[in-house]
Amino acid sequence: MLPADEYLIIFFDDECFFCRRSVQLILQQDRKKKFKFSSQNGSYQPQIKQYFANKKQAIPNSVLLFYKRRFLTKSDAALMIFYQLGGWWKWMLILWLIPPFIRDGVYDFIAKNRHLWFKNKAYCNISTTKLQERLIQ
Repeated sequence: MLPADEYLIIFFDDECFFCRRSVQLILQQDRKKKFKFSSQNGSYQPQIKQYFANKKQAIPNSVLLFYKRRFLTKSDAALMIFYQLGGWWKWMLILWLIPPFIRDGVYDFIAKNRHLWFKNKAYCNISTTKLQERLIQ
């Protein structure tokens, strides 16, 4: 069972350089330690599959943010992460004014090409102490 509302959980693609670097950035900026992290292919995968099956949706190939007992995906997830980081990151909320089909179109373009653009990057190890403290299995 997924944890209750005490944390925001970011489910990320742990085989993606871009995703792993994003997790590192969030770890650095999340001074209030609001976020926990898990691989999309980790032990919560059955619950994720069930959630989207109940909604009659395919599991998106994107970051998933578990927040208030539901999943946010694509640009909605990214913008909520910025909002929760606080500080100057909240300025990113101006992007909410852009219609979701445009925001998600840009997100999908990046998601589709991230492995191609970053395929020659060295493996990014995020197994730091900071992450280990906030990683859920």
